[in-house]
Amino acid sequence: MPKITNQIDLSSARKTYCLSLKSLIGHDDGNSNWLRKFSLSLFRTIAAPLFLLIGFVFTPIEIWSQCDPATIDRCDVGKNSIVQAAYHSQIVKTFNGYSITGQKLASDGTSSQLNLTPYLVHLIHCRQMYFRYGVRLRKNPGSILGSNGVIYAVGAENAVISTNVTSSTSWGATTLNLPAGVTVCDVAKWEGTGNVENIDNGFLAFSTNSGVLYVTGQDASIVQTGAASGTFTQVTMPLGITVVDFAVGYRTLLVLGTDGNLYASGDRTFLGNNTASSSISVLTLLVTQPPVSAGGILRIEAGESSYYALDSDGTIHVLGFNQDGSLGVNSTAEQRSWNKVGNGCPGGVLTNVVSISTMGTNNNDRSNASAILTDGTLRSWGENDNNSITSGNTSPILCPIIPAGSGANILSVSNGGHISPYVSNNLQICNIGHNANGGFGDGTTNDRSSYSCEPIPGNPPVCVTLADQLIMSCSGMALNFSLNNLIAGSGDLYAYTVTSSSPGNVPPGPNRITPSNANITDTYVNATGSPVTITYDVTPSPANYSQFKVIVTVNPNPTCSISNGPTSVCPNTNGYVYTATGGGTYLWSITGNGTISGSNTANPVTVNAGSTGTFNLSVTITLNGCTSNCSQMVTVGQPTINLSTLPTICRGATSFTIPYTTTTGSPNQYSISGTGIVSVTNAILPVSPIPVNLTAPASSSPINFTLTVRNSTTGCTSVNVNGSVTVLPAVNYGTVASGNQTICQGGDPSNITLSTGASGGAGTFTYQWYFQNGLVTCPTGTNTTGWTMISGETGSSYDPPSGLTGSRTYAVLVDATGSPDCGAATGLLIAAR
Repeated sequence: MPKITNQIDLSSARKTYCLSLKSLIGHDDGNSNWLRKFSLSLFRTIAAPLFLLIGFVFTPIEIWSQCDPATIDRCDVGKNSIVQAAYHSQIVKTFNGYSITGQKLASDGTSSQLNLTPYLVHLIHCRQMYFRYGVRLRKNPGSILGSNGVIYAVGAENAVISTNVTSSTSWGATTLNLPAGVTVCDVAKWEGTGNVENIDNGFLAFSTNSGVLYVTGQDASIVQTGAASGTFTQVTMPLGITVVDFAVGYRTLLVLGTDGNLYASGDRTFLGNNTASSSISVLTLLVTQPPVSAGGILRIEAGESSYYALDSDGTIHVLGFNQDGSLGVNSTAEQRSWNKVGNGCPGGVLTNVVSISTMGTNNNDRSNASAILTDGTLRSWGENDNNSITSGNTSPILCPIIPAGSGANILSVSNGGHISPYVSNNLQICNIGHNANGGFGDGTTNDRSSYSCEPIPGNPPVCVTLADQLIMSCSGMALNFSLNNLIAGSGDLYAYTVTSSSPGNVPPGPNRITPSNANITDTYVNATGSPVTITYDVTPSPANYSQFKVIVTVNPNPTCSISNGPTSVCPNTNGYVYTATGGGTYLWSITGNGTISGSNTANPVTVNAGSTGTFNLSVTITLNGCTSNCSQMVTVGQPTINLSTLPTICRGATSFTIPYTTTTGSPNQYSISGTGIVSVTNAILPVSPIPVNLTAPASSSPINFTLTVRNSTTGCTSVNVNGSVTVLPAVNYGTVASGNQTICQGGDPSNITLSTGASGGAGTFTYQWYFQNGLVTCPTGTNTTGWTMISGETGSSYDPPSGLTGSRTYAVLVDATGSPDCGAATGLLIAAR
């Protein structure tokens, strides 16, 4: 049978199954009687005779059993079931019995007991027994005790099980026996409900160590077809499935199977599939199961046609009837699909829960619930009539609150009618609410709107129960926790060993601490992608106290990255979307020149850019209580382009280029326009230079243009870049100052000059003089065939030598130079004869 955390431990022969009980006390404030249930878990008791309060007489009753004395431990009395409460009544588990007080719980079975007073019963050899008390009409209590297959009872007939229990005010055996072959030592857990005013009848249920479930009672047939009063009927389970845990609520039965699923039956059964309740008398698989974490369900409870499942992640899944807000979801509407306690509340989903208690009645009223957290503090919600959970007139309380006056280091709590007592680890009983009939056990009937405490009688300090601790941690987080429920004593020593559900570094053991030095600091790195459980098994020495565990769930940190969104955005523009990876909840923040538009907890998030500069967008992702952070730096600005020196072009040019040196903002497109320019829009930006075509050959100067560049990803465009390109004048090669010369043979020709110098283009020219004998046609262009170059004559004029004996023609080749080169060389001619 799988282990139920905090209830059952099969790790050694000395740890045996616990017993959980549901108890009932009726209530009549002049209007009607009320029904209340609660549970008590007993793990181990003493090997010697153990005194347990089970009756209303001081004379001990000896109950014999057949359990192995070696399995008995006097100190392990149930880590989370120390107190049971009902209307105006409570029972507190002590080392050597019970202390009891309240409505008609005096020794005569009819008077009220005003002081929390020990009642003792001898128990030989066996720790398995259950105590139950309830009422029927006019506050008549009925109490029963079971041991060794025999049921003992006192009180009103038909109060709990059947008409043949007893109507005596003194203890007596009944004819109700356990099924054949089953002894009390085979019982793993007891629970049940009672009868109120002939409207509803109760039923009793128990499960065995082998996972078989039985019911009996006048209303047993509402949860199991064919079940009868007076004999136990086995509850039908699906083939191959046995019981891990079960809970009894008002006319309802909830079962956790070995397959990890929940099953239910009763006259108002919710199946979790968003439908109303149905009357189902055969245990039925819930259509929709609660979305529990990898660690599964630790414990279940049942209320007024409602279900509670404590998740290993420390949250509580709830489903069902909710008129008094007892489901803690900020609503009184019934929950037809699974929800979580705290969902919809200002504080969010309630977390770090280690124990739950519920209470439901038969007439849709006065239902509430409580939870103990890992830090030992209390949270309560639901019906608050007569200040049964906190001060003030608010009722119902729809979200978990810290009750007025409640403290820390709480071991166990029980929600009862008009009272909700808890036991602290300093062995005090603390009460709040309606103290009618002496339910608080302080000797008065004075009500309290805030918790106050007093010592528990009959509870020697040498034997206490320590509650298991549940701690949530994250990968890489240093654990620095104190075993705050250690109890100091001379020479006390605690040893602990550490085990992990996943391979990894575990501190060597055994490790030893004392109550005065109980801090443990360890760090675990979880790279598995799923929760890892680290268990500290704490054992006292000497064995005056019970062993307990510190269970640390180390969750992996969520993966955090910003998967999309531009790294460069335009100034004063809106609507940039960024998405974070991973699951969980998100909290975005921004610094610099940007703001978040809308919710900063949504994913994706929308950002508006401000002025030119940068902003840093960060997100914190939280998953299973663990957080990771990541961020992205974003440039806010327009792209830019820096031009080099613009060129000059020749007259008649049909294109030019625009050189540039650098850009910013990653532009990849350009646009250009201007008079006489072939316009381009969002063309691919080439490596420098940028080509520009003209609509006609260049004829006038300057040519003005407007250039922009653009980042096609962000859509950002630069400011206009304006420029001008100079068009050089047309080339004029000049004119000769005089025409042909006629000289005498042997004469001296005059100096040949240009009356109009060469001009235009880049403004620079080269000259080269040539001659050819005879009178020839002046050359044009650059063809010098037949001409003899005159070495060294490169000026703009030339003085031919004297002594010519024949006619000679001179020519000069004029070439426009510079950048750009705006013209080809051409020849000018002057002849002398």
